[in-house]
Amino acid sequence: MIREQCSFGSSAKELAQVARDELCYHDERLAFWKGKKISVMDTIRTECLELDETNTAALEWHTLRRDGYDGWRQVLSAQMFFFGRG
Repeated sequence: MIREQCSFGSSAKELAQVARDELCYHDERLAFWKGKKISVMDTIRTECLELDETNTAALEWHTLRRDGYDGWRQVLSAQMFFFGRG
């Protein structure tokens, strides 16, 4: 198929907006879970309990998603920053 004959249901601008929305969502969720982690850790420390920090699945999941959507946002917005966010 010739490139000029390709048809897409959404424009790059629309997809970039969706990527921005997803980036914001995962930024918010990441901030929420970081806050929860701090709160729980403070409670545990004040009660002199042992703390195992190996269960950070929510933080890792939202961090990966945020970074992935940030990459798509940059590509679709033609704003390529290879060393962090623009």
